[in-house]
Amino acid sequence: MKYTRMLSILLTCFAFLLSAALASAGVPVRKASQNGQAGGAPQWKLLGRSVPVLLTANGKKAIMTREIICANQDVDASSNGNGSNPGSCDSGDFIFVFQFQSTAASLTVNVSRLSGFSLNPSDGNINPSYGVLICDDADGNDQELCTVDTNPSVSTDITITTPKNLSSIKFVISPLPSFSAGSNAEEGQGLTLFVATHQNSPVPISIPNVGIN
Repeated sequence: MKYTRMLSILLTCFAFLLSAALASAGVPVRKASQNGQAGGAPQWKLLGRSVPVLLTANGKKAIMTREIICANQDVDASSNGNGSNPGSCDSGDFIFVFQFQSTAASLTVNVSRLSGFSLNPSDGNINPSYGVLICDDADGNDQELCTVDTNPSVSTDITITTPKNLSSIKFVISPLPSFSAGSNAEEGQGLTLFVATHQNSPVPISIPNVGIN
């Protein structure tokens, strides 16, 4: 009986430590130019920026804009594509981009219904697999939603949690700073988060859900 109780306590402590590790402060950053150069947008931009959508929850509001990138710059209809998966990324490697504008002091973003998500992917083209997407015009890409980063970086004030089955990821941003506008409309303005997935089949595409609280 004592052994069973001790084992239960140890397992609880382990679960707590694992959760704490996932929730440690700071997330990776990815530069827009890591997804491709401005002149090569037809190869990497699968879905251009969407119309802004209003999200509300628990008295908070945020405006969200989406975009979908092919991590391997293999948009099927482009010169890099093989023509066998119309409307998709031939490799099945997708980067889902979400940009938020909000006057809230802090914001929690929930990205759910993830398929093929890994915290430590083996494919270098989609590593890191989550984090903040920052603008880096000087390196050649001003055609993608991105964040004009703050100093210190907003990434240091973000924590993440994710369940064991990696079906979702939660970003907690506190405090939420204000952001300057990008150099053009394609870069937008606000906090830009991304989640990369490798999907076993390029089509149909499994598109995640997004909500705030």
